[in-house]
Amino acid sequence: MFKKSIMYHRYWYFKRRYHRRIHIFIRFVLIIIILALCVSYANRKLIPSLVSASESRLKSTLSLIISNAVNNTFLEDIKHGELVSVHKDNKGKVSSVEVNTVKLNLISAEIAGTIQRELDSAGKQKISVPLGALFGTGILSGIGPDLSISIVPCGNVKTEFFSDIDDSKVNKTIHRIYLNVKAEAGVVAPLFRRTVEVTTTIPIIETVIVENVHEIISSDDNKTDESPSL
Repeated sequence: MFKKSIMYHRYWYFKRRYHRRIHIFIRFVLIIIILALCVSYANRKLIPSLVSASESRLKSTLSLIISNAVNNTFLEDIKHGELVSVHKDNKGKVSSVEVNTVKLNLISAEIAGTIQRELDSAGKQKISVPLGALFGTGILSGIGPDLSISIVPCGNVKTEFFSDIDDSKVNKTIHRIYLNVKAEAGVVAPLFRRTVEVTTTIPIIETVIVENVHEIISSDDNKTDESPSL
């Protein structure tokens, strides 16, 4: 009875006419779902691993450029006494350490300019990361074909000096000055592009004082500060 009904005939007519289109639509939906799952997995797992591997290579490249820039700057006959002065009282004891912040700021700007020029002249660089490194496991880190990644310098290089005092030694205080360098680079790989900030800190000057330091005076304003910021 049902087979002779109008609804039954319409159903078979619709099925015969749109059968191919329905299958194509179902396949299209399945492909979209699979692609969405792949993109989601890449965003959660593969891309962070790729950025981490790229950042490691980028940091080693940047560290070499920074070291060369610092060495070339301090080879220009800059004396230790021009940057740090140790003052003693009438009894010969160390009373303060004076840091020439004006000179350090000039050196910082010079180093930043040198690093920026080196990065700009280097231009776009390519590095290779094994495909196994994307899975974030040590066993697979060196396995698989290499994936080509481009590193493009972008943004400005920022440099700043800061100091540190180590008075843990008996009758000895060590005053260190470090250079902190921040640089940005674009990491370009198939299907994504990210901007990575790399920070590198290198020691510049170390002063060993055989007395306890009571204060540090900033030379630009001659104000006493227990913990200087350069």
